[in-house]
Formats: sequence, structure tokens, C-alpha cells
Amino acid sequence: MSDTPPIKVLGRFKLGEDVIVIKEGSENYDRIGVVWKLRNYNDNPKISVSFDGEIFNYRPEDLDLA
Repeated sequence: MSDTPPIKVLGRFKLGEDVIVIKEGSENYDRIGVVWKLRNYNDNPKISVSFDGEIFNYRPEDLDLA
């Protein structure tokens, strides 16, 4: 049995994966970041993405896998 915690998944996104922001008008549009946190409160999923240590929150439809 492994001591490594399971990787959490929200839709098609997993912790540690590279994603690109596809939401036009976002200050991070077309930038690649790393999935930092996944949460889903009241069926309102949010994905926290790290860009060089700065964390921003997005909805799944604002991101794509890089």
C-alpha cells in the first residue's frame, strides 16, 4: 500500500496538470499554469491555478489542458 495521497479529479482536470486559460478577457488569457486546487461547493466547481506562485480561480470552461 502506498503512502501517496490519491490525485483528486474535477472533471477532466487533476492536481499538478498544466492548463491554459482560454477565457478571453482574462488577465491570464493564453498563459499556461498548474492546477493548484480543485473544489466543488454547491455544484459550483472552481479550479485554482498557479502562475509563478500567484493563484487565480477559474471555472472548468475557462481552462483547457496544455
